[in-house]
Amino acid sequence: MASHTPLLLSAVEPFRAALEESGMRPATPVLAGIDGTPVLTRERAVETLARQVATTVHWSGCARALREYGVAIAVELPPGADLCKLVREAEPAIAVRAIAEFRSLDGLAIWIGKQQA
Repeated sequence: MASHTPLLLSAVEPFRAALEESGMRPATPVLAGIDGTPVLTRERAVETLARQVATTVHWSGCARALREYGVAIAVELPPGADLCKLVREAEPAIAVRAIAEFRSLDGLAIWIGKQQA
């Protein structure tokens, strides 16, 4: 699949339209994958989500922003563990794991507790 490349340019406007019709709005600040900047409004969420369909996602910029915001522990939600590997490479000081790496949520909680100690 050609995700996050110009090969998906024709999908941007239909996706933007679908997002506009949805009730989607950020409940908490998130970082835009295209540049690592905060997304605080519905308008910016629609714009950045639509654009990143056909734009390279800059995970190193997102990881840098996490560090700058003081994030010390991060957990990747399913599926997979690819993003935590990218964060680990870009910002080794951030303790990061994927939920998929644990056999249970108790194991995840134990790991988080050890990171906070």
